[in-house]
Amino acid sequence: METLYIIGFVVVLIAITVVPVMIAARWAGARRPGFLPALAAVFLATLVAQLALVLTGDALIGLVLALVVACAVYALVLGTSFVAAVGIAVVAVILQAVIVTALVALGLQMPLPVAGPI
Repeated sequence: METLYIIGFVVVLIAITVVPVMIAARWAGARRPGFLPALAAVFLATLVAQLALVLTGDALIGLVLALVVACAVYALVLGTSFVAAVGIAVVAVILQAVIVTALVALGLQMPLPVAGPI
């Protein structure tokens, strides 16, 4: 049963992170707005953003650099300009917030693991 929760969590996580990027890429007129390019863009942007945060060692500079490199990845992977990639990132974050708010309003919550006997 726990495996089903994990699979469900991964599906919801992918839907919350990838689908908004895919929708925003279509709205922005990207050359590659499909699911797999959006999945690759989200995955690679997450990796390089985390790398930027770790390498800078500074929260503010790392955050700004992470945003810039994530948008650059979006631009390269989705086939659009950097400015359009910034728009994709902004629209995707707004869509993600709306999706999460709707899911919470519907009562969806991540199950907490039940600890066994001590």
